[in-house]
Amino acid sequence: YPNDLDAGTLYVARFNADGTGDRHTLNNSATWLHAGAGSYGYIGDTGSAAVSIGQFQTRYGLPVEEEAFIDMNQMRYDVQGILHAPVRFLESIELRAGYTDYDHTEFEEPGVAGTVFDNKQSQVRLEAVHAPIDGWRGVFGLQNDHREFSAEGEEAFVPSSTTEGIGLFLMEQRTFDFGSIELGARVQRDKSEPDDGSSNEFTPISFSAGSVFNLSDAYHLKIYLTRAQRSPVAEELYAFGPHLATGTYERGDDDLDVETASNADVGLDYHGERLFWQINVYYQRIEDYVYLTEVDQGLNADGSGAVDVDGEADRVDEEGNFDPAGELLLVDYQQDDAEFYGYEAQASYQLLTGPVALRASMFTDKVIGQLTNSTNLSRIPPARYGFGLDVSRGPLMGNISYIHALSQNNLASLETPTKGYTMLTANVSYRLDVPGGSSAEIYLQGRNLSR
Repeated sequence: YPNDLDAGTLYVARFNADGTGDRHTLNNSATWLHAGAGSYGYIGDTGSAAVSIGQFQTRYGLPVEEEAFIDMNQMRYDVQGILHAPVRFLESIELRAGYTDYDHTEFEEPGVAGTVFDNKQSQVRLEAVHAPIDGWRGVFGLQNDHREFSAEGEEAFVPSSTTEGIGLFLMEQRTFDFGSIELGARVQRDKSEPDDGSSNEFTPISFSAGSVFNLSDAYHLKIYLTRAQRSPVAEELYAFGPHLATGTYERGDDDLDVETASNADVGLDYHGERLFWQINVYYQRIEDYVYLTEVDQGLNADGSGAVDVDGEADRVDEEGNFDPAGELLLVDYQQDDAEFYGYEAQASYQLLTGPVALRASMFTDKVIGQLTNSTNLSRIPPARYGFGLDVSRGPLMGNISYIHALSQNNLASLETPTKGYTMLTANVSYRLDVPGGSSAEIYLQGRNLSR
């Protein structure tokens, strides 16, 4: 990997930093990645156990800066154990535990480290599958999450904090002649405590209900209703400072409350011998939705200065001083009622079967996000559509996909339009049998191939 990231560039179709031109090479876009994982498991008559270790390391340039780059490292450890029929009323008990040690450093230039982010997170989940009760089958359990986050450096924009969460959950399902019914519930207790301030505590409660109607052997109608709550995370509560990776200066709000989302999702699908398709439409209303938005006040990040509303999103320098030509966009975490609605659709057809298998597919999706006063939310992805082709012959497999995103013109008040783009991806792989019953895979992947 080059020490001087100017040596690496990425070809980007229809993109220029100033919004002009059709094609451009994106400076400071070099990427290096190394990853590996291993696992070992045991399966017995009364249960099973497994352990795994995964490592991930990457370094990539930040195109918003001339020489800045991110150096990221992660180690993850997981254990899992299942005991079958431990007592009469339980079919199984499963314990899963994971620990992740993650850090990344934002370098302003080679050899000049800026902010170091460190995140240590553990999760323990104990769940039991109970024996059928009047036809109902279900899972209940307990989950604990622990997170220790720290950011050190002159440009640390989130204070060090500890987050603890514990939750109880229950999921039930029963099959009927017409289809099935699914029910779920979860109650959580979360506490987020920064090192230099008072703590925030939340108790989100969630419920869900859904049903699948078998209209025929091939057609299925699905209806799901949920009420889900989410606690604000540390970044949303306590952020205050420059975030070079996103080119923003973020300001959190420790008075944020729990989000409450009410969702309705209706879907219809068809499973034929060669043809498959499905379509989903959804509506979501979120009370106290937490979102990131631009501001127009003409003030410094700390609120000092003289108000100057000019209809343009405020920009600041790395010190938070107001500067119309500043490198960073000033953004706030705010909270308002919002609604989202949209659709998702996909279809595939098996063109060939036998020694050579060939399947064609297509998809489209769209989402509209607004505050309840009909104001557009920022950073809403545009409508997309795409096509794909998958082919295989024995151990040899390949696929090609084409995705086109339309331009985004449903803009928030201080947001600028975004042009559409096209992404072409191709992959080919070959699977090798390895002595001992294992296998290995060799692959070649190309992304962003359109010009």
